[in-house]
Amino acid sequence: MLEKKQLKSIQDYLIQVADGNLDSRLLLPPGSDVKLIAIQAGIDMLVEELRSTKEQLQNKNDELNLFIYKASHDLKSPVSSMMGIMSLLKKTQNNKEVKTYIKMMEECINKSNTIVNDLLMLGRITYNELKYEEIDFKTMIDDILSSITHVDGFKDINFNIVIDDQPKSILTEKGLIQTVILNLIENSIKYRKDSVGHSYIKINVSYRDKGIVIKIEDNGIGIKKSLQANIFEMFYRATLKSKGSGFRLYIVKKIMTKLGGTISFESTLHKGTTFNLYIPYKQIT
Repeated sequence: MLEKKQLKSIQDYLIQVADGNLDSRLLLPPGSDVKLIAIQAGIDMLVEELRSTKEQLQNKNDELNLFIYKASHDLKSPVSSMMGIMSLLKKTQNNKEVKTYIKMMEECINKSNTIVNDLLMLGRITYNELKYEEIDFKTMIDDILSSITHVDGFKDINFNIVIDDQPKSILTEKGLIQTVILNLIENSIKYRKDSVGHSYIKINVSYRDKGIVIKIEDNGIGIKKSLQANIFEMFYRATLKSKGSGFRLYIVKKIMTKLGGTISFESTLHKGTTFNLYIPYKQIT
């Protein structure tokens, strides 16, 4: 039988854990009962899991709070601009000026929409469960390219797409993979070299070890070596050419982690960048 004193020490320890004190530890005297040692081991394991979960939730909350703060700040700019443009619209009757102001309004709305969509995507990555479904990469990439034909610079790009024969009945998170590919393609378009008359983006999809291997290569402006370590950080911009939120590559990295995959890249300034992705998949048997 365990002594009441020993049971009381366990009870006091559990009360501390319940109050959120996960740094405390149950110290047993030498020669303690085997049952008590087993109980301690079980409690220690539980506390370690709680501590790990607490840290993960804290990181997620800090991350989300930071983004909400920055997004709120960024939203003020286009909203303030729209209010100013509305005032100008009220004062003019010149059709040419009206068209100019409407175009400016559209740009502000698009910027606001991008920020909101990024916030929604972060929430989806952070809190939603993965939803596996069958995927056809040829159709997916064709749909992605069809959806961005309006993007500035799209018509300047020569796309070279190679997709290996796909194993049957591949299951993966279609929506998140679509977002990854879309963000990387748009990134390559945005950072193309204006002086190059033959800008290209090469997309290669292959399959290895129950995983999808995606390679996206461009001959754009590249990334300076001293800046490469930071490109997946939230709100980081590696070039003055960037006018975005500095959030897209951060989202890509978050998605790859969510999918249990990996992402790496190689980049040479003034020559281009290549992203290499590996995403595990499930298969219907």
